[in-house]
Amino acid sequence: MKTPRLFIHTFCLPLAAAICLGLFTPAASPAEQESAQQTEILRYRQQTGKAAHIYNWKLETQGENVLITLEEPDATFTNLCTPDGSTLSWTMVSPPDTRLRAERKADKLHLQGTLQGKAVDKQLPLGDKPWFQSLSYSLSRMVALKRAKTDFWFLRSDELELLGMRAELAGKEQMVADGKTVAAQRVRIKLDSLIAAFWEASYWFRETDQVFLRYRGVNGPPGTDETMIDLQQR
Repeated sequence: MKTPRLFIHTFCLPLAAAICLGLFTPAASPAEQESAQQTEILRYRQQTGKAAHIYNWKLETQGENVLITLEEPDATFTNLCTPDGSTLSWTMVSPPDTRLRAERKADKLHLQGTLQGKAVDKQLPLGDKPWFQSLSYSLSRMVALKRAKTDFWFLRSDELELLGMRAELAGKEQMVADGKTVAAQRVRIKLDSLIAAFWEASYWFRETDQVFLRYRGVNGPPGTDETMIDLQQR
């Protein structure tokens, strides 16, 4: 049984509470609406074993939704998410032979494009369970909305199969992030299956505004080095 690679291509960070509240007020003036359309760029360091790199992510508001663009050295990912954390669509572009789009339509996930040169055109059943492709955004909304537990689907991008997952609040901790000691909420994720006891990973979010601070998890078969992701600059 292979252990899924889960965190890669998932990063969507939370809207600060003030931005969320400001965006969706119907009576906002044109000036207020313009100021609410914000772009934010954060920097993270990702390390697995001795391999490490720095990457940026960009958050842009689009009406009532949030668009996150993540540029990795060999691929670009975009995620369109709703304010409650659900994913509406996701794209992966990795030249020269991968260009893939997934979009939720009612209770199905539609995938089209090419993956490593192979044509993709398929549908996967979602039912009424939410799709969380951008875990750092989706789980941040779980924290903000004080949901103790959430079940969701996650699309494995290498094999294009859905994984049932469960996220649970796992307590508050003091931690150092970006050189500062802050209070953080930990969220633990597991597979919603018979092998759930054999794998888990954790995300940490700043308590004041639910910004994603840290990830720890093993994203591969037994013996794979732990992956660590940490906020570097805000």
